[in-house]
Amino acid sequence: MGRPLIAAWSRTALLALLCTLCGAPGARSQSVDSVAARLAGPRHPSRSQFAFTAAVGRQHDDNVLQLTKRNLERFATNPGAPRFLIPQVADMSTTFEASGRMRGRPLPRRETRLGVDLAVIRFDHDDVADWEQFGLQLAQELTATKRRLLTLELYGNRIPSYYLGEITDLDSSVALGRRVRSSLTYKQTRLGIRLRQATWGGRLELSGALEHEHRDYNARFAERDNDDDQFRIAADLAPFTRWPASVRVAWERGDRNARGDLPETPSLVDTDISYDHEGVGVAITLPWGRGPWRGRADATYAPEIRRYTTTDKFDVIRFGRENHRREVGVRVTQRVWGPFDALVTWSRLTSRAEFNQGITFPAAETNFAQEQLRFALRGRWEIGFR
Repeated sequence: MGRPLIAAWSRTALLALLCTLCGAPGARSQSVDSVAARLAGPRHPSRSQFAFTAAVGRQHDDNVLQLTKRNLERFATNPGAPRFLIPQVADMSTTFEASGRMRGRPLPRRETRLGVDLAVIRFDHDDVADWEQFGLQLAQELTATKRRLLTLELYGNRIPSYYLGEITDLDSSVALGRRVRSSLTYKQTRLGIRLRQATWGGRLELSGALEHEHRDYNARFAERDNDDDQFRIAADLAPFTRWPASVRVAWERGDRNARGDLPETPSLVDTDISYDHEGVGVAITLPWGRGPWRGRADATYAPEIRRYTTTDKFDVIRFGRENHRREVGVRVTQRVWGPFDALVTWSRLTSRAEFNQGITFPAAETNFAQEQLRFALRGRWEIGFR
């Protein structure tokens, strides 16, 4: 690799690092390759490479705003403003995802990878729930051996705006003497650092990550502004030498700390949505075929417990409450022609509340379920250069 290219790579890597540390925008859900591809794929390409991926799909969501059963009944009997701004509970959407990956070796025998991501969702009818996400990643191999590869990753993601629904605006309600509902929205920034260590001939990878996530709610709900510090440990195993099937086990723990009661509203006790969360998830990848007929199935199971930490005993909907969430998903990918893959993705999220302080609420008031089904066509193109 010539000196001009090395210098350009160095400047690009430094710029990406600075952008990541300064909170560059990024994806709400990280787009990562399968465990099998990461562990079994070529780590040291003979030349630098740029890869571009784009996917267009159609998705059905049966509960766009994750409404409880009671709210679903309210929507059926009294849809429309001021309680609901969505015209329908279930909706179809068009999805678009794009990513760019560049890799090379500005350092001898050590690969550097840069990545950017974009995802857009546009609903057919529930326009208020449209959202976008952006991501930036930088990965640097720290060792020169593939069998015990050590990699450092920096990443960031951002959501410019995300809509949660219409809720009671307590400040305005007290001031006007009547119930006032306002749109609950936030913007989110997440920064993370991850260290990966490969062992057992490259077939086992251990990783640990630290993440900081900040959510900034709109001015009417400033008490909900919060920071979430998360810690993740994961083990990825590809046990077979000739078949890149793999399994991942990951443990995550975090504390979401909201501002809570605001000093500028002394006559009101503002809502504190803080909670601790923890979960252990499992993912399995099962590939098949080769060349133009290759495909794979990915299955995930991700339980999580959220324990609300408010000390306000009058906030009976949160005090002493635990939410038990379960998310399961299956994705099937099949090569159809040239650089194009067909994808079918199904996921189901359920949330069930438990109360430990002697106060209970009907399940219809607190629990919800959401199911999504998506069909997409994805293309991938690579450009190599010396």
